[in-house]
Amino acid sequence: ETQRTIENFQVDYETKTSDVLEFILEAKSQMEGEPEGLVESRKFLDKVNEFRSGPLAEKRVVKESLEGILSNLQTTLSCHQRASYTPSDDQTLENVETQWS
Repeated sequence: ETQRTIENFQVDYETKTSDVLEFILEAKSQMEGEPEGLVESRKFLDKVNEFRSGPLAEKRVVKESLEGILSNLQTTLSCHQRASYTPSDDQTLENVETQWS
């Protein structure tokens, strides 16, 4: 049971981290380029506002849950006297935060 809980936390953390990092890459590519002219600028601002209230808000909740998932995983490992979990370099909370900024 404990091993399953640990595996579930780890899979949950890795899956959500990958999802957030993929979202960041896609979002950055969609927001590239500068609009030309007033009409294009207005369309771009509408797109940004829609993005902020929809997909970005949803992913922010997922991103913010990562710390809790990782904390639960580390606590469970510690309570059962197991080695702590070290995410790959690209899946650390620091990297996610850096990419998010």
